Amino acid sequence: MNYTSESYAMMIISNMEEKSKLDKEIKETLTKILLPKQITHPHLRKYIRKALANRSWHILTKLERSLLWLTSKIVPTVKSPTLRKIIQQILLKIELATTKGKALYYGILILIKKLKRIEEIVQNLVETLYIGLSYINNPPTYRIYG
Repeated sequence: MNYTSESYAMMIISNMEEKSKLDKEIKETLTKILLPKQITHPHLRKYIRKALANRSWHILTKLERSLLWLTSKIVPTVKSPTLRKIIQQILLKIELATTKGKALYYGILILIKKLKRIEEIVQNLVETLYIGLSYINNPPTYRIYG
């Protein structure tokens, strides 16, 4: 099949858009599964300790670190929807640096490729975690699914 450079570029762009949409959908699902419903001072302190322990603190930008630290010091409960959304993104970044977070991310990705709905995936988190862990523990040459 002979593709022109424009049609090939359009295929790549549509594929990238599809991947970013899927990534966003998976991260929204993980936010619902992993993060607390109400973000309080103890939750923020716990996540700061977790980030320092698994070295994901250095993955965060200086702005994200300072926002997380200041929020944990000043605010007893995050009530602002905008601040809540920003803090959730930071906490999700920390969670995705852990083994459990990576395993759930890859597990959801693999189950979506097997054409399962997200509602079914969320109901059976043990299977999702198991599939994600087996994917992470495979050598890179065997990590091709679907």
